[in-house]
Amino acid sequence: PAQLDPRLSDLRAGGAGYGAIPAPVFAAVRATPNAELSAIVYDRGGTMRLTVIADSAATIAAFEQRIEAGGFEAEQGPMRFGGGRPTTDITVRAR
Repeated sequence: PAQLDPRLSDLRAGGAGYGAIPAPVFAAVRATPNAELSAIVYDRGGTMRLTVIADSAATIAAFEQRIEAGGFEAEQGPMRFGGGRPTTDITVRAR
């Protein structure tokens, strides 16, 4: 067990660590009707990149605000439209 601590610390890398980020992300999914995640990528730098699909740009904005209300920074990328639905990437990181 003592040998695992340094390895786990290395895997956590910077930022809040993986364990802290999913809770506000999934809370935002549950609380935002018509928003869904199509991709989630966590990187060693301590950020999580989400691809969000929704029924409107306002829904995506509400989703982003809920993550920020959970204590994290959420940075939205450019909006694109596929199949008539807005899609964007949101980068989530510790403040």
